Amino acid sequence: MAWEVSSHIRGGTVTTAATLEEYARVARALTDEASTLDGLAVSWTATGLEIRTKTAAIPCLVHRAAGLSPGPGHTAMSFANLHAEADRCAAWCRSIAERTRHLSDLLIRAHALYADAEAESRGFMDSIVQGATTFLPVHTGLGVGASALAGAFGPGRGDDTPRGLAALDSTSWAHHGFMRGLGVGAAPLNLFTARHGQVNAGAERVAGIARRMADNRQGDTLRVTRVHPKTPVLTASRSLPQALENLRTLASERTYDDTGVTVPSRSGLDYATIAVQRYRRPDGSHSWLVVIPGTDGQPDSPFGWMQNVEAMSSDPVRRRHADSVRLVKQAMAGAGIGPRDEVALVGHSQGGIVAATIAADEGKRYDIKHVVTAGSPIAGHPIPSRTWVTSVEIEDELVAALDGADNPSSPSWLTVHGTVRQTDTGSSPPFSASRVRGVGEQREMSHGLPFHQAAYRHAKELGSPGVRRHERHFQDLIAGELEETSYWQGRMSHDSQGR
Repeated sequence: MAWEVSSHIRGGTVTTAATLEEYARVARALTDEASTLDGLAVSWTATGLEIRTKTAAIPCLVHRAAGLSPGPGHTAMSFANLHAEADRCAAWCRSIAERTRHLSDLLIRAHALYADAEAESRGFMDSIVQGATTFLPVHTGLGVGASALAGAFGPGRGDDTPRGLAALDSTSWAHHGFMRGLGVGAAPLNLFTARHGQVNAGAERVAGIARRMADNRQGDTLRVTRVHPKTPVLTASRSLPQALENLRTLASERTYDDTGVTVPSRSGLDYATIAVQRYRRPDGSHSWLVVIPGTDGQPDSPFGWMQNVEAMSSDPVRRRHADSVRLVKQAMAGAGIGPRDEVALVGHSQGGIVAATIAADEGKRYDIKHVVTAGSPIAGHPIPSRTWVTSVEIEDELVAALDGADNPSSPSWLTVHGTVRQTDTGSSPPFSASRVRGVGEQREMSHGLPFHQAAYRHAKELGSPGVRRHERHFQDLIAGELEETSYWQGRMSHDSQGR
């Protein structure tokens, strides 16, 4: 078995009631044509049946109509040819009807005709779960736990799906609302906060504790050094898919495995390493792309679990001083990015949170033009509308739902929302989905980058104008020759120099 992802797209384009109505009219016309073709298929099928029933009754008429001389086998052959042609016509009509209906569905999905309604219905469910979590936390927790157990041990779980992932699948409906409820529980005044900021306000209440825990464990001194790989690692990013592939490549260069055992990488790059690429445009100006992997959880890494809480805080000062954010800002300064240089940031998980933080809080220091995130909970970050945001999220990955809300929907903020499903290994993926590459038959965490890459590939295949606009904006930003890629590594320590 293999895995594939189908995507829904929200935001990213200027949509008016008139354009939506026009797209809806075309979709309805395609659906009507599909129904007409279905009717023709039924007629051809009935014709074939009628020919077969009259084979023995009117053989002479058929001979004369076909201009055949009587002979053994002529009658059967003539009728066989006729009803075979009728069957082929019926099959052709059904095939074209199916493709036409599918085209109508893709048109609706590509232009997000129902995305807003879907988001509103999901928001309504989130509000119910949030209210229940706020006022009946124990009961709601037990209910979500029961749903997780049913998914992990119930009959609907596939034999090759790990129980933990099945539990996430079965509770995806509650992720946003449950997290918002926990955010309100951490700070009761959050009940009056906009839903995009409730989790962030809750994170601020515990960020101070997380900061002290991180300082006690790791120290509060950050050392950022430029490192040089033994072999080439990243190539030029000419498109968003290439940028995501570079992000995956850099993350895979960490020299440890899932159990924490050190595994030497070919390039020699280690954990907590980011990349900064400088491009020279045809007019001589420079633009930059910063590539930021996610949490690694190593003992002296600034990309740890506690730094996630700080970067998710509603306090911009707290966010700016998160160790992971400081690492990226120091690397950007060390690489030579100036206040007038146009910058794109691409990050996975915590790397996306860091990118969103810099876009939201460092507008005077850097000109952040585009942020690309994969599996990052950034709905509560106040990113200005002048910065384009392309977010990719998977339905059951949980991490992207930790912000407790859907991302804002606007021309400058596009969200690709992917849904994972299992398929046969030997079959080619349909146009309605994209195959996940580099993943085995057993289900892996959908928070992994291969799932986000598949979701974005499918979003491009859908032909959404919003995706095209964001892709073109990203390509125009980093157009030109890649002059240099520098790599920067961060380490935390107990040092007398302090922060």
